[in-house]
Amino acid sequence: MSTCGPTPTATTDWKLVVDGIDFGEGPRWHLGRLWFSDFYQGTISSVGHDHERRVEADCCSCRCSTAGSCDARPTAPSSSTLAIVWADGTVTAAADDLSFPNGSVITDDGSTLIVGESMGARFTACP
Repeated sequence: MSTCGPTPTATTDWKLVVDGIDFGEGPRWHLGRLWFSDFYQGTISSVGHDHERRVEADCCSCRCSTAGSCDARPTAPSSSTLAIVWADGTVTAAADDLSFPNGSVITDDGSTLIVGESMGARFTACP
């Protein structure tokens, strides 16, 4: 699991928010839940503090590849580092070992960053 913090030697552990995602995108915090789309599953889902995923909309039953396969889960690339660019231009690592970080959101109270790991099939949070 990734570590988060303002330096490359951060030791705070990220917490799993939800997994079982094929290509999660566009996380938004709304009405006390994290809402997101899943491109390959064709769904819009939300997850609450109980970590239970609720499908809010099923946009299509299956997205098939050009070869006709409906199991279109991509293969995972190498891990990435999420960077902080400070006002003075200094760049430090915020988190490492992320699987294609793609979209992030901060909770209403400003205490937690949630990052979508599209190729990791999950959203993770850093308090």
